[in-house]
Amino acid sequence: MTFETYDLSVFISCNKDDVAAAWRSSGTQEQWFISQGNYIDEHSQPRPPHADCEAGDNYWWEWFDRSVETGIVTKVYEGGIEFTYGMGAHVIVSWENVHDGTLVKLSQVHDIEDLEVLKRTYFSTAQNWAFYLTNLKAFLEHGIDLRDQTPTRNDHVNV
Repeated sequence: MTFETYDLSVFISCNKDDVAAAWRSSGTQEQWFISQGNYIDEHSQPRPPHADCEAGDNYWWEWFDRSVETGIVTKVYEGGIEFTYGMGAHVIVSWENVHDGTLVKLSQVHDIEDLEVLKRTYFSTAQNWAFYLTNLKAFLEHGIDLRDQTPTRNDHVNV
């Protein structure tokens, strides 16, 4: 088994514009993904909550437990977004119309040399992304948010 990359996908019964909006603006991400967030432009100014991020933006994402993730949006294009994530990971999210909905694919590539750190990162982030892709589906198809917003609960699937 290799731990350098993994791929996940989910079919969502919605159009690809809704998927794009869910990934590209902090205001929409706060409804299914992060507790709070901002995209910061090249002039160090936060983008409005429902404005699309752009390549080169820095992001600041806060989770319900108050931990923070920061990184850089490396690409934004019609069918996807790419960004750095965590310590040595690159995430590629793409979407395309298929039949009567949208296929969303997420790939994470790791550039981590320490095998134990690589394994921990691989398994924890794969579980987290699987949850968030499921939550994106629930949010876009049914308007519900599956996140447990109580940060003091431990040892359950919610992230």
